[in-house]
Amino acid sequence: GRKSQIHYLMIKKIAISQPMLFPWFGEFEKIAMADIFVHGDAVQYKKGYFINRTTIKSREDKKWLTVPIRKRSSKDKIEHVYIDNRQEWKREHLICLENIYRKAPFKNEMIQLVSEVYAYEWEKISDLAISSIQTVCKYYKLDRQRKFMRGSELNLTQSKSLRIIEVAKKLNSNHYICGSGDQKVGDRYLDHELLETQGIKTYYIKYEMARYTQLYGAFTPYVSILDLIANLGEKIEYLFQSKIYYWKDLI
Repeated sequence: GRKSQIHYLMIKKIAISQPMLFPWFGEFEKIAMADIFVHGDAVQYKKGYFINRTTIKSREDKKWLTVPIRKRSSKDKIEHVYIDNRQEWKREHLICLENIYRKAPFKNEMIQLVSEVYAYEWEKISDLAISSIQTVCKYYKLDRQRKFMRGSELNLTQSKSLRIIEVAKKLNSNHYICGSGDQKVGDRYLDHELLETQGIKTYYIKYEMARYTQLYGAFTPYVSILDLIANLGEKIEYLFQSKIYYWKDLI
């Protein structure tokens, strides 16, 4: 009826993730589920995370593509971390991708996409990582129905659950989408009840790990989106199989 239709139109889903360099396919499923996607660049930089690196499937299992980082303080936020451009990391990445994917059907499209991102002289790792995500979103036309923002644009003052509330209120959202729903809800850092008191419902994604044809043996889901582009090109609609579940249904 008209009442439920009006209610449906009022639902506005947000998702928040730290910027990552050409992340895995699941990150793009998350983006596809949100009305507004926030690049969480205003939190502390974590060494060894996927902000400045991504993993590629190769004959010898997995290979890391890493962007070197300049010396920094351990308290630096992601938005304040700088790339060490004295090293020839772009050239190394492109040579590595050319070699590993030389037999992949859409190798040229993938190399072109990476070259497009690397054509710019990025100084900050957040700008590079966000550009890698946005360029892939444009390639898959995921940029058309949703809005993208940076956490650093929102002038946030809170942390953890209160930060989610702060973001949701500023963006007029009432649905918050989290990553993997495989973990026990009770083990989460989120205070689901607190969010509920503010009119925000929490949903978790259960990733289906939809399979596609890869090079080099058994299927590996957690590799860079570049693997998917090189092997499948643009035709990936059928891979969007993951679903979201209300947190109370996962208890």
